[in-house]
Amino acid sequence: MSTEFLNTSEAIFHVLKDTKVSYPEKIIVATRVWNSTDICFLNKVGFLSEWVCSTLIKSTGFPEARLGESPHLNLSYWKLFKEVLEKTSDSSISSPLYKLPLIPIFSSIVGYISSLEPINNYDADDLIEHLLETVDACFHKLTMEKSTIFRPSIDQIVTLTLNACNFIIVMNTFYDNCVINVEYRQSSVVVLRFELFSKIVSFLKYNLVKNSNPKRAYNVLNGKLFDKLLHVRSFVFHLKSSEQQESSRYVIFSKIIETIDGIFRHGLFQQDHIIEYVATESNQDISDNKNDGRGLINHHDRLFDKCREIINSKDDKKQSQLNVLEIIPYWYGFFVEELRKNLEYMRSIAPGESVKTTIDKRRTLEFNFFSEFWALISEALSNLKDPNHLKIVFSIHIDLLSKVSQYNVYQIKGDEISLRQLEFLQKVADFLISKASNIQENDIKNITFQGFNLLLKLEHRVVQSHVKSLCGLMLQQLHNESLKSCLALGKTLLGTYSKSHEMDFYIKNFLSALNDISDDANMILKNPLFSKEYLDEFANKITNYVTMAQACELVNLFIAELSSFFCQEIDTKTQKRRKLEGKVVNPCLSRANQIEPRIIFIVKFLRALKITSISRNEIGKAFRSLFDLFVFPILSTKLNDRDECDNDIMIYAALSLHHCLVDISPLYWEKAVTSEFISVLDNISSIDPKVNLFLNKVRLQHVYRSMTTNKIQPTTHNETENNVDIIHQYITTVLSTLDYPENVEISWTGYLVDLTKENFAISNSMLIIREWLDVVVNNCQKQELESIMKFIIRGFVTYSMGMGINNEEIYMENICIQVLHSAEFFELQPLRDIFLKVYLEELSSVFKNIRDINMIESDHDGKEIDIIIEIISRWHQQASLVLLDSILPCFSLPLNKQPWSTNFLTDETTQKIHHFVMLLHLFSPEYFDRWEVNCLSALVLLIDKVILMPQIQQSNISINHLKSAILCRSLIRKFFLATTKQDDLLWKNQSFILWWVSSICTCKHHIKIIDESQPKSISGIDIVPKQFISLVQITNETIIIISSHMFARYRENENFKIVDHLKIIISAYSVYLDHSFDQTNLVFDLVISNIWKFVSDFLKFGVEFFESRRFIHGVHDQEINETFGTLQQKVEKNSLKLITFYLEESLQQLQRDNNLKGIQVVLRRITYLEEVLKAYLMSLKYHNLNFIQQQNTDTQVSIMISLIQKFLSIIIALLRAVSIDTVYHDKSLYEETIKKCMTITLIVMEFILIIESKISLQIFHRFVSFIWEIMAILCYKDVQSQHLNELNSSFGKFISKLPIEKYEEFSSNIINKLEEFPFTIQKSNTNKDLKILIHFVDIFLRSSTHEQLCCLQKKLPNILARLCNLGGIIDQLQNAIFILNILSFLISRKAFSFRSIDIGLILSTVISLTSSKTSLESDEKGYQNFFEEVCHLLFKILIHCREILYSTIPTYIVIIQSMFHCFKSLEDKKQKSESQNRRYVTIWDIRLKNPLPISSANSFTRLLTMISQRDSLNKSHKKKAISTRPFIKHVPCLIAEYLKLQTEGFLEPVIKESLRPGVYALLDLCDKHERDMIMVTLDQAGKSLFKTLWTEYNKDWKYVGRG
Repeated sequence: MSTEFLNTSEAIFHVLKDTKVSYPEKIIVATRVWNSTDICFLNKVGFLSEWVCSTLIKSTGFPEARLGESPHLNLSYWKLFKEVLEKTSDSSISSPLYKLPLIPIFSSIVGYISSLEPINNYDADDLIEHLLETVDACFHKLTMEKSTIFRPSIDQIVTLTLNACNFIIVMNTFYDNCVINVEYRQSSVVVLRFELFSKIVSFLKYNLVKNSNPKRAYNVLNGKLFDKLLHVRSFVFHLKSSEQQESSRYVIFSKIIETIDGIFRHGLFQQDHIIEYVATESNQDISDNKNDGRGLINHHDRLFDKCREIINSKDDKKQSQLNVLEIIPYWYGFFVEELRKNLEYMRSIAPGESVKTTIDKRRTLEFNFFSEFWALISEALSNLKDPNHLKIVFSIHIDLLSKVSQYNVYQIKGDEISLRQLEFLQKVADFLISKASNIQENDIKNITFQGFNLLLKLEHRVVQSHVKSLCGLMLQQLHNESLKSCLALGKTLLGTYSKSHEMDFYIKNFLSALNDISDDANMILKNPLFSKEYLDEFANKITNYVTMAQACELVNLFIAELSSFFCQEIDTKTQKRRKLEGKVVNPCLSRANQIEPRIIFIVKFLRALKITSISRNEIGKAFRSLFDLFVFPILSTKLNDRDECDNDIMIYAALSLHHCLVDISPLYWEKAVTSEFISVLDNISSIDPKVNLFLNKVRLQHVYRSMTTNKIQPTTHNETENNVDIIHQYITTVLSTLDYPENVEISWTGYLVDLTKENFAISNSMLIIREWLDVVVNNCQKQELESIMKFIIRGFVTYSMGMGINNEEIYMENICIQVLHSAEFFELQPLRDIFLKVYLEELSSVFKNIRDINMIESDHDGKEIDIIIEIISRWHQQASLVLLDSILPCFSLPLNKQPWSTNFLTDETTQKIHHFVMLLHLFSPEYFDRWEVNCLSALVLLIDKVILMPQIQQSNISINHLKSAILCRSLIRKFFLATTKQDDLLWKNQSFILWWVSSICTCKHHIKIIDESQPKSISGIDIVPKQFISLVQITNETIIIISSHMFARYRENENFKIVDHLKIIISAYSVYLDHSFDQTNLVFDLVISNIWKFVSDFLKFGVEFFESRRFIHGVHDQEINETFGTLQQKVEKNSLKLITFYLEESLQQLQRDNNLKGIQVVLRRITYLEEVLKAYLMSLKYHNLNFIQQQNTDTQVSIMISLIQKFLSIIIALLRAVSIDTVYHDKSLYEETIKKCMTITLIVMEFILIIESKISLQIFHRFVSFIWEIMAILCYKDVQSQHLNELNSSFGKFISKLPIEKYEEFSSNIINKLEEFPFTIQKSNTNKDLKILIHFVDIFLRSSTHEQLCCLQKKLPNILARLCNLGGIIDQLQNAIFILNILSFLISRKAFSFRSIDIGLILSTVISLTSSKTSLESDEKGYQNFFEEVCHLLFKILIHCREILYSTIPTYIVIIQSMFHCFKSLEDKKQKSESQNRRYVTIWDIRLKNPLPISSANSFTRLLTMISQRDSLNKSHKKKAISTRPFIKHVPCLIAEYLKLQTEGFLEPVIKESLRPGVYALLDLCDKHERDMIMVTLDQAGKSLFKTLWTEYNKDWKYVGRG
């Protein structure tokens, strides 16, 4: 429709009112008129506002239409409506449209959308989303921003809320029927629905609360809204439980639930409702039979009727029933909270009641309400059949019960109220146990356990009669969450009955419940009540709470309990077996498969007993009864009439009990263990793993006891068995059971319930070689000892095959490693004596096997293996030292001259050798003597070569080869450090270094092939290359350590021949210095880089050595010097070649590609050059230590200057490139670039220091400019960055090492920068440049030495003037703090002497920075730091320039006066304004919103105290006392300011207490004249404060002398 003719208001009115024009056309016209600035007519806004609102309102009565047809379903209408609301919201005058019935519009649109089914169409969803978003914004404008003007009727809001509830309920239906897919559930359309609903219910809550008529609010809620709100709450509550707490959906759901709860809280539990309920229920009792929930009147009568009506509804409304029941615990919480808030109103009903009566009434009412709700829930439970619904309602019982515990409703007072409540709680317990017993559902048991846990915490007497039934439930098969709740309940039971000293009651009920369980023992042992956690807690309670009287009674109970497992009559008085006529009763099995849980329980109890010396005999008798009546009969009688498996179970139980009793009772050992019993043990045989394990435990236990008591009791005097023979027999028997598991993967959990025949070997090994190792070792024969050692070594080697071991389970490898790491293994001398012998024999067998299988006959192949075998065979002979010397020629030839034609090592053999070497790493060198260390060193060197040599030749290097080589070279380092004598193998000759270096340098070519053939890891390097880099590093580190010790030995003894070692090193490494970087093979380049690193470190030793011996010339120094000179020349030549080449390439690269790719290429080249540069630097330092020709020196200087210039160019280009935002966002690249630039910069500084005497001023100034630029780049990003701190530290060291001439040039450069600083440029640039300038000056001054600073004395006034001028243009507080810090530093330096004009200039700068006109802005923390920096500066002036300060004291005092106001708190802004009008206003008055903290007050107090300081700070110099006279006449101003501070505002007590010492110190300077001056300046309030202050000063502070 054309709008060109719409140039008059009449035409616009006609179009918008014309019924022939469609609604879409009308909104187009209205929108264009609204947005057009050319169309103007009277009341344009009012007319269009009234038109769009009336159109929307009328359209709500139209027949159902499609989305977009009717105005209220058209997005354009809502957008215009939104703009209308925004326009009218900006106006201060209320618009007439807010009196229109606008709420029905929202009701209509919400109702329409709730009728739509999910389309799962993106276009339709997008339209609905935009419509909902606009509707939500309009509703927010109306209800939130205009809530005081817009007042719709409560009926309209209720209608809207009903539609909104349907809006959400329909989604619940879609969710349940899976109409909405998962993607749609997470969409923004769904979120918008919930957001809009949240605002609607919030609006309802606001209007209900605003309505003061509680009856009206109750009626509204008790109508149709009741069921709807409950339904929505239940749905949203379940959605919330599936969301994460950090999500936005979780926040929305939480707000909806909170709002609905608030509506119910206000509508059902207002003050009037509470008072009415109190009046109604005050004469009722929970025991009254008439109290069925219908005795209530008015509101609560209707509430309970409403709930009961829904609960008793038909099956099709089960969801409504659940909705009501779910909220009942929350209602109860609301009731309790509101009741306690209105205690005073309760007393107003009965004014004569005491507080106790009121509290008792409250207790009764709270519990009555609980009983009513409990009855409602129980009634609902009886009508339910669905198991899921049963579980939900049953859990609601527990939620309600938790509220009783949470609000402490039930209190144990022993009065009538408590007794009645206890009676009801007992009914609750009966109800829970009956439901759990009848409904055999795991979830029901879980909820029951939670309920009884709560009841136990409320009152344990409630559970007293149900302990046995409860234990029976807990011992049944459980799953999932019920396991945790069962364990929690078990711990609560233990805690309850232990504190009440009724553990015997609990144990009796537990055993009684255990007797009723018919499940298999293995199932019972997996119960939480037999878990380690529970049994440990049980043992702890037994130890701390069970008395000996209870213990004896329980032991007798155990005797009766155990005797029930076989058919024999027991005399309960004498605890003896009865004999029948003519024969002894032969025990036969009753329930043998159930005895194991009881034995575990009984053993845990017995071990936890705290047996005192007084009760030892009494309890010992009971233990002997256990032996006579259970242990001995079971073990000594062969029962042919029962199953073999059952027989094993009984034997295991008897052995377990016997083992426990021997441990805890010496009396039991002495009386029960006889030779007869020992013979019984010898005759026990079984295939059950538990029996055999405990049989070994008992045997080893007997051995230990026999050793400590030195006797085994004979049955008759004629028996004279040898104890030693018995012990040896036991040890031999035990060791005969020692064996390995069938394969590596077998493991054991450590629990007996999981012990099987397959993992018995692991448990048995753990027992023998881990737990009882000392007993076994000290009592076995030599052959057995060697067998034990072989078992441990073979176990470690064979079962350490790189399996993925679960830490929660025990493998053979774990046991062997634990043994080898244990202190016992190292301390047991028998093991120590044979370890190396057995180890070498096992190692020899491996190499013999290699030789025999491969039949090595070549002259070269296998030579090292023969030497290994021969060394091992003669290791114990001292004559074999000659043989050790023979291994050195094996390393004297380069790698390419030692061909190996055969690769005879299989992967399995390599892995075994690797584990043998790894085994040695577990021992420190001190474990072996000197000869053994030499022997092992020779073997390790040979093994290293045998492992790597054939693999390098065959290009077949694996990770195991590299790991073995790493371990070998690491061992050599350990052995070298452990030997000290010159004739030791590793000190005598280091020719093996030739092999080491040639191996890594040759190996790098083969690693390249592997690197290309294998897939890359995440970091870009395969596992094999990573291990190879580790090998290179450990090789170089070991050689460096050897070299350092060689140099140290030479310093101690000049006759020590170090030259041979140096020649080996140089010969080994110099060959590979010619190699250039590959740039295509990262591994190759890293190896070359590591070689250069070694050369750099090695040259560093040389430099340090010759610097330390500059004035000492040893006999070999000249020879050493010549040897080092060879290496230095080689390094200098090759490093310079590499550096020059890569610098040229890098410069060209940056010129071509100054982008991300170019930066990465240059960084990679710098990485290669780092170690080369360090090596070149060390060669130059060595060069300077020697007398080189002047011509060569000049050449070196020119080369270095050229390199420095190139490096500076590259670094500046890199930093500028990386500062580009597109590159800077790549954080890793930025960090790497900065790191590399810092490394090169530090090296360049070293270059300059080396040639500083030859360097020109032009180059030096360029370097200073370079440092300025790099600092600028870093400061722009972060002043506190780690890289900038590193640069500051290094640059500071560089400055401190400068000679005076260069230092003066540097200082001139700094002053020029201060003078030339562009004050007129834009402020944004000023801030950045100023920050850099201040930082640069700060580093320069703080790094200067005292001598250097003395050179600046003449330039000091100029420096001060420039720094103070900077204070005038600063608009960042941090820069102001930096300037004050620099000024404090200058004042505190003894190198400077200040004049009065200098101090005045500094103080004027402080006044300028703290004035009210300053533009310094910051947060509270920034102002605190600024204040403390001012305090610090003023304090430094007082300490170092007090006498010079005298002429500028008034300025100094003005600053301190203003600082008092940083600590006051004003009541309002008006008072603050009046305070500012009466005095000089500073930054503290304008910027500070809150008083400064106590730390700032302490700093200020320190400054005030310093003013009154009378004595010299340095008494050693005997200076005259510092005069305080010039300050005295100014002190009254400070005291008066402090007092006025308190009359204008107030000081917090902690601040006042902190300032008190400083104020008292000022009063020390006041005489009568000064006090009169203070009184004159104060008003009446101030005078009163001063009198109080003076009194406190004289009382608490002033020193008046003795007496």
